Amino acid sequence: MYHTEGFGVILGNTIKGIKTVMEEENDVERMFQNIEKYKVSFITCVPPTLIELVNTTNNTKYDLSSLKVVLSGGAAQAPEVIQRVKNKYEVAFIAAYGMTEVGVISMGVVTDENSARSSGKIIPGFEMKTTDIATEEECPVGTNGEIRVHSAQFDIDSNFHTCSDDKRIANAAAFDVEGWFRTGDLGHNDADGNVFVVDRLKEIIKGKRKQVSPAELESVIISHLKVADVGVIGIPDEKCGELPKAFVVPSDPSLTIDDVHKIVEENLVEYKHLRGGVEFVKTIPKSATGKIQRNVLKNMATKL
Repeated sequence: MYHTEGFGVILGNTIKGIKTVMEEENDVERMFQNIEKYKVSFITCVPPTLIELVNTTNNTKYDLSSLKVVLSGGAAQAPEVIQRVKNKYEVAFIAAYGMTEVGVISMGVVTDENSARSSGKIIPGFEMKTTDIATEEECPVGTNGEIRVHSAQFDIDSNFHTCSDDKRIANAAAFDVEGWFRTGDLGHNDADGNVFVVDRLKEIIKGKRKQVSPAELESVIISHLKVADVGVIGIPDEKCGELPKAFVVPSDPSLTIDDVHKIVEENLVEYKHLRGGVEFVKTIPKSATGKIQRNVLKNMATKL
């Protein structure tokens, strides 16, 4: 509830007098029970919950006809997963992007494949630009760089009298000299104002001066009908720096490691191939907010 999505939904619903059903933890079947019981029409989900919605067969046990809209944000999402959710539950889908530090940045209804890859358009009150990671110069439209945002709601001149020195220093470092907030996210916007979030900069796999997005690889791998879930990390390599490695949860026992390699090799350029290997696991470790715990995956890879 301290995240921008939870806070924003609860505050907005309270202002509008809309009943809100809150759950202590993520449980898709309990979500179905509540949708049926309270005739829920709108739900918010983190991307891993979308994968559960696609994979579960328990949805047929409940009356979910009241559900009309699904909203998701928090990480880059696979267009194939979004489309499967739309088709399976016959709902409209809203993609969003935001941060607890600054609020909701962009939002939009998914209508086609391009909008399924985006996080909607920048919302009123915000400006966005991307900057080159090395030079910090502004990137042309359509070019990936660090996403930076600006809004009149930022109070960068506050003295933060109640904060410790280290927090004041950290706050100052979060803004550039022109007052733009450094999101730490890699992405771009297009000529129509759509926002495309690629990945967190600190999670980018770096090898031979090439950058590989774990989220992009995950999006391709999860599109395989025999894959239930996936997490990608970079593992150390003396020659390349890092190599992509995928931890995969099969939804079908007939899935092979070669199948995973094949779908990546058919869709992505050579330097993005899984030269760090593929490993089948039972679950992908995730935080309470549904984000992949890549540090846990790195520890798993180290112990092999």
